Amino acid sequence: MTLAQGDKKRRYGLFWPAVVLLLSGVVVNLTYFNDFVLRSLGLLMLCVGVFLIRASNVRGLMGTRVTNQSYAKSQVSKRPGPLAWTVSGASAVGMVVFYIFMSQANRAGGHEVWPVYAFGGCAFVATLAFGYLVAKFSA
Repeated sequence: MTLAQGDKKRRYGLFWPAVVLLLSGVVVNLTYFNDFVLRSLGLLMLCVGVFLIRASNVRGLMGTRVTNQSYAKSQVSKRPGPLAWTVSGASAVGMVVFYIFMSQANRAGGHEVWPVYAFGGCAFVATLAFGYLVAKFSA
């Protein structure tokens, strides 16, 4: 969904209701976290708000955006650094190790909780690290 280039009032007319819709979706999700229907409605409001903000393309009205992106792409290397590979590998190994700890704790009665939190932390770090690697390779 794109709008005409010269129609700035229409863009801002779409942008601000989209921001209000996005913020109201956040409020609904934070206040009604026990109600599934309202939480789903809040998530839908978030998605529609983000879509409308991107469709309004208010930030794209500035002429410096294209030149800044072309300059930034020329300055950024395409290869991820060794830190990204190290964090990705360590988090993957950590997930395997803490999965083994979780299975052993489950066989012993399931009274230990720390392996679950450690596995969740490693999974979160792995998600961020592998997402960064994919973003670097797809750019």
